[in-house]
Formats: sequence, C-alpha cells, structure tokens
Amino acid sequence: MRLPFVGGAYKGRSSNASSEEAINLFVEKNAGEQGEGALVNVPGSILFSQLPVGEVRGLHTFDSKLYAVCRSNLYRIDAAGNYTDLGSIGTSSGKVSMCDNGYLLAIADGASLKVYSASTSTLTNTGSVNTSSCSAMDGYLIFIEDGTQRFWWTFETALTVDPLDFASVEGAGDNLVALKCHTRQIWLTGTETTEVWYNIGDTQPFSKFQGGFTQMGCAAPKSIARIGNSLVWLALNEFGDATIVGTTGYAIQPLTREHPQVAYQIDQYTSISDAIGYTYQYEGHDFYVLTFPSANVTWCFDITSMSWHKRAHIINNTFPNRERYNCHAFAFEKHLVGDYVDGKVYELNSSYHTMNGEIIPNQRDTMGQMEQDEERIRVRSLQLTGEEGVGGSVFLSYSKDGGHTFSSELETSFGAIGAYSHRAIWRKLGMGREFVFRIIRKVDARTIYKGLIAKRYGE
Repeated sequence: MRLPFVGGAYKGRSSNASSEEAINLFVEKNAGEQGEGALVNVPGSILFSQLPVGEVRGLHTFDSKLYAVCRSNLYRIDAAGNYTDLGSIGTSSGKVSMCDNGYLLAIADGASLKVYSASTSTLTNTGSVNTSSCSAMDGYLIFIEDGTQRFWWTFETALTVDPLDFASVEGAGDNLVALKCHTRQIWLTGTETTEVWYNIGDTQPFSKFQGGFTQMGCAAPKSIARIGNSLVWLALNEFGDATIVGTTGYAIQPLTREHPQVAYQIDQYTSISDAIGYTYQYEGHDFYVLTFPSANVTWCFDITSMSWHKRAHIINNTFPNRERYNCHAFAFEKHLVGDYVDGKVYELNSSYHTMNGEIIPNQRDTMGQMEQDEERIRVRSLQLTGEEGVGGSVFLSYSKDGGHTFSSELETSFGAIGAYSHRAIWRKLGMGREFVFRIIRKVDARTIYKGLIAKRYGE
C-alpha cells in the first residue's frame, strides 16, 4: 500500500488531526508522471565572503557590485568576495532596508536616511527624519517617517531632503510602518491599512490611487518582499489577526487559506513583529522565506507548488532552529545570503548539501495512517522510495498514537553511492491504531523522496 507522503508542514492543533511536517524539503511536482511528485532538499551553501564578525543586516546589488551592511558599517564586495569598508552608518543592530535609484544607494536603519554615491565614493547622512523603510521608483528614493503617516522623497543625486518633499496617507488613522515600490507604484503599509500611490509627474509627484486602499496592514515591517508580480508580507488587520498575504493586482489574498495550520502555528508565537522576509527564484521555484527570530523558526512558501515547508539549521547543537540566513541579494549571477550573527555571506547552490560544510538535516512526518474503522494495524515492512544510491543513511522513527510519542530512531542505508537498485526498508514495526512515520536524513548527500510503501501482515 502506497502511503500519502509528499506534502508540506501542516501540523495543527492536534497531531491526530494534522501531523504533517516538512523541514528542509520542498514539493516538486512532476507533470505528466504518475504519483504526487517528490520531496527535494533545499539548496546548500558555500562561503562567498567573510566580513568582520557581526550581523549581516542587509544586502543589495548596486553599480554591478554587492553592498552589505554588517554590524555598524557599509561594505562593498566584488565578484571575488573581497570587501571594502565604506564607513559607519551609525547604528549597529537590526535588519536594514536598502534600495537604489540608479544614482544613489539608500539605507534606512531607523535613524536618518544614509545614501552612498558610487561615482564619488562618499557615504552621506542626509539628516532626514528617522526612517526604517525605503524603496525606489522613477529616479526617486522614497522613505517613511517612523511613527507618523508621512513619507518623503529625494530625486536622483540629491544628498539632502527638501523640507517640502513629503506627503501623508489619509485613508485611516494608523501610522506607516513600511513601504515597497512595485510595478511603478508605492505600496504604503500601516499598522492596520494599506494605501497605493503612483507618480503623476508633477511638482507634487505622488498621488493616491483611488482603488488602492485596503483594511489590511503590516504586522512585521521587515517581512515585506517582492516576487514576480506580487508583494508578500506578514499582514495584520483591524481585528488583530496576523496572516501571511500576497497580492494579485490590488487584491490581497491570504497565503494560508488552504493551510490554516500554518496560521495556527504562527499565532502561537509570543512575538511576530520582528519577522524578516526575503524572496528569490531558483531552479523553477519562487520562494518566500520568513524567519521569526524570537521563535527561532523559519517558514517558506513555495509559490510555484503553493505549499509550505520549514527551513532550519543546527545552531548551538540544536535542531530544528531558525535558518542562519538573514537577507538575500542576487549578484554576480549568484544567490547570496547573509548570516545573522558572524559576518559571513554565503552562496546558495544546490550542488552542495551542507551549509558551509555543516550538515543540513531534513525531516518528513507523514499524516496519520489508520484504518477506516480504526482497527489496529500490524506493519510488516515499510519501504522508502526516492533517489537511492547517493550514499548515507536514513532514519525512521514512528508513532502509534497519532504523532504524540515516537519510537527511537531506526537506521538503514539509502544505498551506497552508485547502488541505485538498493531499497531502504524497515521491517517488523509492530501493531498500532494510528501510525505516523518520521523520516530524517543527516548526511552530506542529495535527498529526493518519492513515497512510502507499507506492507501489512496478510498482504
């Protein structure tokens, strides 16, 4: 009997009702083939650049170079990973917002806006209002004024901000917390609402788009990111319910509608306002990665397969933990991510199966398996199918009570390298009423799972 195996991370209020878990494994559908597709391990990474030790607070590509804010300084990094210190921005912690208008690189760090000119190699404090979010459009650098309803702008090479260059959102009384320019429009998110503005090309360049107001704000200012023709972020409405959303045109849709278990898990976190998000496109998949630092959890929505999984690294000998990556940029034809604590910038690469040499375990928990009449089941054997012959072991533990308690791990080979006909099989798993099977791999090897086949006594 082939068991339902390929799926996401949908553990709910009770494991008896929903026990599925997927950590460092995402769904890849196989068009035209039998079966439900496969589970594939997330890309590994290798070291690209080592900055001075500290939090990599932001990455941005500008002037054909990679720019990084690490701890309190701005750095320029070349294609070989060598860096140049460009000076201090004045603050030393917390993820920053970065953008460029083709002339200047802007950094919003919660204090006044900083801009860097590649043509003059100067880092300038504009002396503006305090801002934690900036974006760029049509030659403008646009940024919010923290704690107010105002947003400001400068144009092209201006190193100071005109005291008259601001506007205010007026659709509701909530303050702005973030903005993002998208499809040549400014999406301005407050604590409870969102407004869309556009460039009218006048002395007062920006105006409200009348159909671009919604009663949905932002719960985590650093969660907003752009992917394809959509914006995604951790939203908040006037009723205090946080949910992850994406845009289709001007409509905002929950990304957890089909999987309320994800929303339930996020609702259990004591703090969500510090969530940080980034997006990237890789090998045919569009990923939105959202880390909750206070909860030490990282979620990922695969827009391509419309499914959720978790990402995790071993941190302080603990797994699962949050992933180490804090931010992302695409530069030098590489996907580059910054470490949240030690100044490392890594290159994501699916040819590697570790994070800079450290094992990235993966885990899959199945949904509960039980007879329709809830009779006890005796499992004679269990076979894991996938791409065998890539080396290493695979571990099985199982629950007979719907995922509340699990057995000790049972190890078997996933096939020595080149042994493609090998099968990973566990035998004599005993009798239970509701089986949940947990598969874990902890090796430097590719992982592709396709399914589980269970044989019961009498079959």
